[in-house]
Amino acid sequence: MFKKICFAAAFFALFPLWAKEPVEIRDIFYYDDVDLIEHNAKYAYERCRLDLFIPGNDETKRPVVLFFHGGGLRGGKKYFPEELKKSGAIVVSANYRLSGDSAKCPDYLYDAAAAANWVFKHIAEYGGDPDCVVISGHSAGGYLAAMVGMDARYLAKFGEKNTRFLMIAPVSGQMTTHFQIQNERLGTQQEIAEHVVVDEYAPIWHAKKGLPPVILFTGGVDLDWPSRPQENQLLYSVLRKIHQDFRAEIYSIDGFGHSECIDPALTILVKRKLWSAYAEKKRAVNMPENYLLNSGKKIVFQAQRTGKAKVGASAVIAQKNGKIIVDVTCAEPAFDRLVYGPRAWSSDCLNLYLATADGKEGQYVMDSNGRAEFYSFGLAKRPFVAEVKKTSDGWQAHYEVDADGADGKLVKANLVRDRHTKDAREITCWSPVYGNGFQEKESLVPLVEK
Repeated sequence: MFKKICFAAAFFALFPLWAKEPVEIRDIFYYDDVDLIEHNAKYAYERCRLDLFIPGNDETKRPVVLFFHGGGLRGGKKYFPEELKKSGAIVVSANYRLSGDSAKCPDYLYDAAAAANWVFKHIAEYGGDPDCVVISGHSAGGYLAAMVGMDARYLAKFGEKNTRFLMIAPVSGQMTTHFQIQNERLGTQQEIAEHVVVDEYAPIWHAKKGLPPVILFTGGVDLDWPSRPQENQLLYSVLRKIHQDFRAEIYSIDGFGHSECIDPALTILVKRKLWSAYAEKKRAVNMPENYLLNSGKKIVFQAQRTGKAKVGASAVIAQKNGKIIVDVTCAEPAFDRLVYGPRAWSSDCLNLYLATADGKEGQYVMDSNGRAEFYSFGLAKRPFVAEVKKTSDGWQAHYEVDADGADGKLVKANLVRDRHTKDAREITCWSPVYGNGFQEKESLVPLVEK
């Protein structure tokens, strides 16, 4: 038996080095420290296991989706949704202890956190990117994903932070206190609670600033579990309207019920959100070190998706008087069709990426109407000025960000323009600081004060 265990350990350790075809690895026990199991360790050893689906090693790190099955917290088992298997991401599917004689709240919540902790600690060994993990699940699994993603207490037990997730993406998850937790309290077995309860075991209780992006999915309003779409809509509204988190999104999938909505929901997650969010994250991380463009250097933007064709825009990024200064000139009108909802960005946006010497990074998203929002990757939000002027044949923009802050001095900057047009759904126009080699790196100069 010992030899078999050693062989299995060697197989898992060497897997990323040679596997080329999709591989499934089954039943990994995910509690690294069994002393953290507070109740019924024997049952935990039976249930607290996860499976991996790895598309194959191409020597490139992949995003990861951690997925929890449904079943009302008292049934179900781990499986790989087909839409996730086709996504190109690494899929982690985890069991958890089920509510009943052998487990009660919050046992399964800590189990879900332990599975997430295992992913953060070990997924790099299998080709996954631990900094690009989406937590998801369906029904009860969606509830667990929302709770672990939004309530910091559960991952804190393992020394991790919930803010590390790339996204929180529950599918038809209960956003009030789960009905099975109410059953445990009352000694009942209802599948639809008579009373809506919102307390510390309700995801909506933990809505606040600073969470990872929350992307909610439900079935049709009259087809999903009773009140489930409305609960998700309320959480979405709290995040957007009260906490001003305009990254939050909700998709109500008409024509699909509670069980049927998972496939279209995961299709949307993969095709619209997963890889774009992964690229956005890596874009910020991979900015070149210690360069800003000199104030005398003008960037001529070129379209990523149409070769080196000019797109009628130029910009200057410089540091002056303790500020990062960005001046943009666009020789064609902004195409202002809104594409993401009532408080959406226009379809002509500038993304300004900034970072300090010790790797704290952040992103300002700015549109042709002068609106701006900040997304942190460790960098504190800096004082910011945005001015936009429409001209007879286009528009000009001027932006200033304080270069000095309590968390360090900014030493890196990059500007990316995302433009939607009538003829093409999206054209991404890069500065030469990062992306696709539109200009030679020799055109860059070390930062100098002007």
